[in-house]
Amino acid sequence: MNSVRITRTFDLIKYGLFLGLNLPLVLVPITVFLLISKSDLLDLIPILTISVVIVFLQYPLLLVFRGWILKTIVFYLSMVTFLGCYGLVVSWNFAAGGYGAGTWNARFSGVLVIVLFGHLFGGIFLPVIVLINWLARKLTFVYENVGEMP
Repeated sequence: MNSVRITRTFDLIKYGLFLGLNLPLVLVPITVFLLISKSDLLDLIPILTISVVIVFLQYPLLLVFRGWILKTIVFYLSMVTFLGCYGLVVSWNFAAGGYGAGTWNARFSGVLVIVLFGHLFGGIFLPVIVLINWLARKLTFVYENVGEMP
């Protein structure tokens, strides 16, 4: 029986499939959450832009690592990066943590709160996203034969 493994080869078609799979997985729940929370539409634009940038940067990072445990860590760190950016945008001009509006202490406090609650509520979706990517791994990554297994 031949064994196969993921290569570090960048393939534009596979990258497109990765984006086609992951952009809706990320953007739909975020958009629904922001619309339900009645966020200002001006908040929606930077948050969706940050989400798209993070998903675009994920694929090259995922190519660096072959194992799915390390790929899961990349997905997790992407989630934390998004939550931090979201917390910064949301708390930019608001008082938070007992600090005055617009201070860096208030912004940092807002980031911590969003990251914490993001883990509690948004962390539910992380295993789903990783599982879907794992199931679609043959479509989104280039594989190579490594010969006969002993």
